[in-house]
This record gives sequence, structure tokens and C-alpha cells, in this order.
Amino acid sequence: MENCSVSDNQLPARERIFRYLRQNRGKEVPVSELSSNLNLKRTTISNAIKELNLQGLIEIERRPLKRGRYTVIYLTSDLIKERYVHKDEIKREEIELKGGEQDKHAQIPEKISLNEMINYLKSQDFDIEEFTKALDSQFNDSLSFITDFVTPLMYEVGIQWAHTILSTAEEHVISNRIEQLITTKIPPNKNNENKGNVILVPVEGERHVISLLSLEYLLRVLNYKVINLGRALPLRSLIQYIKDLPELPDWIFMSITLPAYLGTIKRNLGYLHEIFDTKIRIAIGGQGITEAERNQFPEADIISLNKEDLIQFIDLLS
Repeated sequence: MENCSVSDNQLPARERIFRYLRQNRGKEVPVSELSSNLNLKRTTISNAIKELNLQGLIEIERRPLKRGRYTVIYLTSDLIKERYVHKDEIKREEIELKGGEQDKHAQIPEKISLNEMINYLKSQDFDIEEFTKALDSQFNDSLSFITDFVTPLMYEVGIQWAHTILSTAEEHVISNRIEQLITTKIPPNKNNENKGNVILVPVEGERHVISLLSLEYLLRVLNYKVINLGRALPLRSLIQYIKDLPELPDWIFMSITLPAYLGTIKRNLGYLHEIFDTKIRIAIGGQGITEAERNQFPEADIISLNKEDLIQFIDLLS
């Protein structure tokens, strides 16, 4: 690891920490390392990393030890850039929308680019009712709605946020509106004994939930029984929750959006496989895993990285 230069010592703690992380880009940095290498007090470091985290510049992960916790931090945006943004120019796809009568302020063109879609979603003129009508007229089945609209849209949002084209606040606004849109579409669970019973959960530390909301919507439409835990929780709590259920689920689907949690999801898979063996099948998926890493998770019964994988997962549920 590189130490900060002498001139950096004159900078505020927040800036010194951020520069140190950039010098060690792509690596997880223990908080204890910041204390020794930057000669900063723990309280100063704590306040600085909280501010950086709130601004969306870093991610914090706390890992349990026999005594206490071990905390690491890393540059979220840099990891996303290195992993998902190709060096060549990214092709901006277009999504066709056939809107009905529009409010004069909330115009939805029939064919717009992802960039225009994002601009509309973050604007004050956003109208969820008109937007829903336009989407329903174009995507008349749940699978195409998820794979041809939600997935490419949120992928583009992630890229623009990583390039600071979108601020953290704008990314939150767009994500919240998409979450609302999907939530309004999710039908109630139906007691269909011939369908699979699935638990959806993000990997521990993950804060992104749109992929699981999308999957919940898709499975509910197909009459599968779904429990979406929504937010990440410690693996120990997840295991206890599953054990306390009246009956074990057929599947656990664990999502990962950020590559920084690859180690966590691999450890979780090992523990889940050890405890439940073949009683529960396990699926994982999300943008945090690349095609090249597909074979690194032998404990998973299926790894869903694309539309074909998703269709295969649904087929296996029955």
C-alpha cells in the first residue's frame, strides 16, 4: 500500500482518505490501515468515512470476528467503472414507448434513448400514472418488462452515476421511482401447491433492491410463492429465519450488484450449502458477477446473468 505524501498531510481528513483510496484503487482498505498510514485518530476517520459514504463515494463493509468487527472500505464508483464501463464508446439503446394522452409538462415520446428516459425519470415533471400507461402499452408481458426495460435502464443509470453524470441524489430519485413502479405491479401471493416457494434476499452489505423487486414481480405474475426479504441482513439472521419457517423454501435467490461483495456471497454460499445441503436449492445473480466468474461458485445450483439464465431458473422452479 502507498502512503500519503507529506503535502497531503495538510489536507482535511476526508480528502486525505479519499486520495489514499484512489492510490489503492480496486483494493479493500481496513480502517486500521488508515489509522496507521495516515496518522489519523479513529474518531476523525469515522466521521470522514461516514461523510464519504453518505455522498456515495465509498462503501463500508463490517465483517464479524471472534471478538468485535473488522471494517473495510473501498471506492464504489471506481470499482463499478473498472468492471462495467468498457473503454470503447457505450452504445446507447433506444426504448420504444407508445404513450396515450400526455400531460403537457410530462411528455413521453414514442421512441426515446435511455439517456432521455433517465432525464425524464429524474425530472420534476415525472408522472408515474402516465409513465405506467406508456410502459403497459409497450411491454405487455412481465419478462420483457424486466429484461428489455428495467435491466438496461438501471444498467445505464449505474454507468452514468459511476461517471458522475448523475449525482447520488439523482440516482436515488430514479431508483426510488422505478421501485415504486415495480411495486405497484406486483400481484399478491397465490397458494398454488404446484409452484415453487422462493426466498429472495440481497447479499449481506448490499443496498440495491430493484433486481429482487423485479424478480418478485416476475415470479408472482407466474403464480410462484415468494418471500422477498427486501433488505440485506446478516447470514446468521437469514439462516435462523429460514429454520423458523413452517416449511423450508424450495429456493433461495441471493442478488449481488457490487463486485466488492463477491467474497461475501461466496462465503454465504458455502455456509448455506453446508447447513441446508440439498434441502434447499440456491441461485445467485446480478451485475456484481461477470460471465468470466460464472464458474467460481460451484455451490450455486444456477447463476443468473442474462435473460436465458432467468428463463432457465423459472423452468427449474416447477
